[in-house]
Amino acid sequence: MSTASLQAQHAEFAERVAAGAALLDQHQPGWERQIDVEVLDLASAEDDVLGQLHGSFDEGLDALLALDADPDAIARSDAFAVAHGFDVAPDEDEPGAYRELTQAWRVQIAQRCIARLGQEGRAR
Repeated sequence: MSTASLQAQHAEFAERVAAGAALLDQHQPGWERQIDVEVLDLASAEDDVLGQLHGSFDEGLDALLALDADPDAIARSDAFAVAHGFDVAPDEDEPGAYRELTQAWRVQIAQRCIARLGQEGRAR
């Protein structure tokens, strides 16, 4: 993959992860404090974001889809997972894609922790 392609993928993953983080903010405030970034691995059904929050990727995805008012939400679960940074698309499933997606989640979580520390510091 070329450098330009990698940069585009990085930006795309960051955008998807931001959408997933915003969704989790709505339904599970403080979710980022429950994630162990040392074991975080989006290629693992138990160590990915949803797995760490719900026990497995499938259980977490089902929980989020159950909150969707659209009766066809289950039918589009794969697209939903990709759009929210919880999985890679079938055409992206190559060595390094899950590693890159995992890194995008680590960055998102780190940014949230830094922001929270800044807010706590100002509150003192």
